[in-house]
Amino acid sequence: MKFSRSYASLIAALAVILGVLLFIVLRPGTSPRETLGPIERMAQVPTGDSLHPLRIAVVMEPGLFEIDDEGEISGRLPEVADRLLTGISYIWVPVSEKSLGIDLLREKRVDILATQQASTDLSESSDLLTTDPISSSHYALMSLQDSLSWGDVLSGPSPVEVYYSTEDKEARLILQNLHDISYTAIRPSEIDLPPLEMMLEMVKGKIYFAVVKHNLAQEMAERFPQIRVVTDISLEAPQVWLIRSDAESLRDTLNQRIRKTDTTE
Repeated sequence: MKFSRSYASLIAALAVILGVLLFIVLRPGTSPRETLGPIERMAQVPTGDSLHPLRIAVVMEPGLFEIDDEGEISGRLPEVADRLLTGISYIWVPVSEKSLGIDLLREKRVDILATQQASTDLSESSDLLTTDPISSSHYALMSLQDSLSWGDVLSGPSPVEVYYSTEDKEARLILQNLHDISYTAIRPSEIDLPPLEMMLEMVKGKIYFAVVKHNLAQEMAERFPQIRVVTDISLEAPQVWLIRSDAESLRDTLNQRIRKTDTTE
């Protein structure tokens, strides 16, 4: 069957028109909101020293900050924020580990990192601002339930690996002091995992001894019967929140509120 040249030209023109219409109808959305990541969709990025809306990065951790299956937020940090930030609009930006929150602060994509940050351990965040102490915390030694007496093991002749998170330099210092002063068998062992993930490795039986913040140790021991809190191994240390480097008035406002507010966790 043969077509005339004019008829073939008509068919070709209709095909082009149909293709253009399909492109217009089916092309992906191009609005800025659709191309932004989850953090940018949550709120406009504050500029300069603005207080509204505050974006607070927070590490997901049992007892401190949790979100259930229905999206409900709970934990000691939200309770502190409710008391400290009354009248101020803010949103949470959950992160999996503290280093990611620090990166967001340096990029000025969040204003605050609400975490348990010891005021004596700021060497890796010295370029950021800090609040006055908001709470205090100390460390605990964790072990598997089937471990031998921790005192005998850590005082014995054989080296014993006691793990700490690579994020937690204060825990490393505590372990080194314990080794130097009392328990020569301790071998401080760094693991490249956030504290929570390190504790989950203990739950699986892959780690026998570890050092973490007391609140995390207590929460995990209550939820997982195969691990236990052996003993507290440090004094209470003041904890601060980190603030982006260009937000001095935000820091001053928070410090004024800290002095007037009970932020005890």
